[in-house]
Amino acid sequence: PGCAPAPMLCALAASLMTVAPSRPPQRLSVPGRASVAVLRQASVAGRIPSSSIPQVHWHQAHVETRLTADEEQTLALDMQLLRRWTTAQEQLTARLNRQPTNGEWCAAIGYVGGELSFIESLAALRAQREWLIVANLRFVAHVARKYGNRGVCMQDIVQEGTMGLIAAAERFDPARGARFSSYSVHYIQKYILLLIANSSRLIRLPVRAGQRLTRVKRLRREFMWREGRWPTIPELAHLAELTHDQLHCALRSEHGTMSLDTLELTHTIRAPAGTDPAEALAASDLRSLLRQSLAGLLDPRDAEIMTLLYALDGMGRRSADEVGTQFKIEAKEVVKIEARCLRKLQGQRQLAVRLHSYLES
Repeated sequence: PGCAPAPMLCALAASLMTVAPSRPPQRLSVPGRASVAVLRQASVAGRIPSSSIPQVHWHQAHVETRLTADEEQTLALDMQLLRRWTTAQEQLTARLNRQPTNGEWCAAIGYVGGELSFIESLAALRAQREWLIVANLRFVAHVARKYGNRGVCMQDIVQEGTMGLIAAAERFDPARGARFSSYSVHYIQKYILLLIANSSRLIRLPVRAGQRLTRVKRLRREFMWREGRWPTIPELAHLAELTHDQLHCALRSEHGTMSLDTLELTHTIRAPAGTDPAEALAASDLRSLLRQSLAGLLDPRDAEIMTLLYALDGMGRRSADEVGTQFKIEAKEVVKIEARCLRKLQGQRQLAVRLHSYLES
């Protein structure tokens, strides 16, 4: 039950054919910066194809500066001074409801030396900030390499890691006793992981759901390496410390999307057990064609009786007694109506041609 068998429908059709489918500081030299600028200009001018200098290799080959601990401490102290000056400017802007002048800014931070000297000191602090960032770009590339094959191109990962490096440079405090590389790795990884969570999938997963899925996949691989087999659902749920529902939800989110243009429709729709999708689709098309034909050639009551008798509504065949009970007539009358409708339909040459061309196709 559920749909009429295709052979019966074909026999009915054949019967009707009988017609024919993002303090002034100490000046330090910046080795390697000029070579980066030259490479950038050459790439923009078109003399060096951008595709021939991948961003990760570009950082490793041309940013050779490595800061010592003393240089990092000097630069970090300059960053703290720049951060205090910037905070004072923001507070002054909020109080005045406008952008303060350089003279007002000097007075707010208590700078002694004149406005011109202040501008030079500010430019030097910003240059020191840039050096701290550029000198650690190679470290960004080193961290970014661990996040390849996550659905995001390496250039975007390095760019987002650089944004994390900039955030770390603005917050670094040498008084904590850590090197800048140890401090900045947290921000670099944070920005990269956020990018992967937002851009690696066509349908975005929440950050926590993505982290849970990554953890489940890691535990599954570790179990396979240790035991030589894949874990069962209860074993994996115990390892991940998740309930069965949480684990099933995480595993379902692992499935990606696919385009219907790359596969046949019958390969993407799950069919009931024991059903051939091709035959079910053909039977549905034939039922639709017969219903349209009956509605145009028979009276509404007769067309409804024929639809029920031959299961053209996809709900299974009804006997003459069931149809008679529904229409409050005798079963013999239903049989007579069926015979009369068949004789009438057999004389319709246009219907015979439509059914003949459909069955041939």
